[in-house]
Amino acid sequence: MKSSLTELPKSVWETVSAFSNTSGGWIVLGVLQKGKRFYIEGLENPEKIESDFLNTIRNGEKFNHILTAKSEKFTFDGKMVLAFHIPSSVSKPIYFNSIKNTYIRSGSGDRKATESEIASMFRDQAFGTRSEMPIADTDISYLNEQSLRSYKAQVEKLNPFFAPPEMSIAEFCYQVGACDKSGRVTYAGLLFLGQRKHIDRFVPTFWMDYLEIPGETLETASSRYTFRIDPQENLWEYYRAILPRLRIFCNNEFSMNSDGTATDKEMQFECMREALANMCMHADFFNPTHSCIQAYTNRVSFMNAGSFAVSPYEQREHYRLISRPRNPSIAKMFRLAKLAETVGFGLKTIYSWENYANTKVEIISEIDCSTVTFTFKTTTKTTTKTTTKTTTKTTTKTTTKTEEIIRMIKNNSSVTAVEIARSVGLSLNGTHYHLKNLKKMGVITRVGTKGGYWIINE
Repeated sequence: MKSSLTELPKSVWETVSAFSNTSGGWIVLGVLQKGKRFYIEGLENPEKIESDFLNTIRNGEKFNHILTAKSEKFTFDGKMVLAFHIPSSVSKPIYFNSIKNTYIRSGSGDRKATESEIASMFRDQAFGTRSEMPIADTDISYLNEQSLRSYKAQVEKLNPFFAPPEMSIAEFCYQVGACDKSGRVTYAGLLFLGQRKHIDRFVPTFWMDYLEIPGETLETASSRYTFRIDPQENLWEYYRAILPRLRIFCNNEFSMNSDGTATDKEMQFECMREALANMCMHADFFNPTHSCIQAYTNRVSFMNAGSFAVSPYEQREHYRLISRPRNPSIAKMFRLAKLAETVGFGLKTIYSWENYANTKVEIISEIDCSTVTFTFKTTTKTTTKTTTKTTTKTTTKTTTKTEEIIRMIKNNSSVTAVEIARSVGLSLNGTHYHLKNLKKMGVITRVGTKGGYWIINE
């Protein structure tokens, strides 16, 4: 809303730039704002103001690109109001007079874009094409042989019509988009299946991170992290290393089949698996911001370099199934291995977490970074009565929890306190209490701290 009784306000061009560089929006002229209230002021010369506005954005002189706008007129008690809809531009960054006048929308205001944000907009001009480009003087030897063979085996198993066993490695690489017809490796192929030394040479900004943090915030965590993933060779290896860790944070619904056998419905895990695949498919790997998953005790956040190509709001609220991957060949490679949804259903799968976990999914899309956060239900039990009586029920419950902890350690000597807490259903403090007692009784022994392991004393 802007007051413009007799002429266009100077700040209107900042808002045109901001809307063009973000998600678009409406500029309403002839409305005066005082505090949190708005008053219809009207326009004394609406025809001239409308003409000046549209001519300025369309003549290609003030802005670096010719812009379009939809205009509408409204009359309230004899006072004329003009409204212009500015769509999001495909030619970002949009600025006036100088690139220094590049604005973005932040909350309900306009602010100048940072150098990093402007650089992200320039990279987005090659959206969907940069990772498809072949790299000169490269060949299939730049790919990691072990990664390539394990990926090919999965595609052969799950998509045999696409990749029959007799298909050669070279033909397979061409068909999935890892190489071009001349055998040169594409950026997508290198990122997905390449050797790390070659990735670091051609895409030095490539890096993914995964941390498990024992607290609800970094400030309140008992330590910086309890687990951090080691650097992996490529995207395929990162995906395979991170995926099993995410299962720790999912509660699987138990059900019985008609034949009497038990099964787990891993719907929560499916939501996180889709989020991980989307993170890999849509990351801006040429952005100095690296992608990172942070697993707290009350949520898991997938922070990705690059913004969403299609507004999450548009897809969710208007059921628009639009698939526009930043890295088409990487998306294709995930889909051929049956590891990702197709035709824009991925976001729908991610949002289904709200049905299966009964908690919110929070999605934020900014110029050079996007975040998907899965929240967990946190229950804090407070005891208000103190009694000297020890009931059989309490003793049995404690014994059961202890037995579960011992069983987990037997199955995985490297299991962390956070993993135990989630699986057993205790708080982190409660888990540390049980572990401390088991160590005192000589049942278990801890070897090392971070990266250490447990020993069951027979």
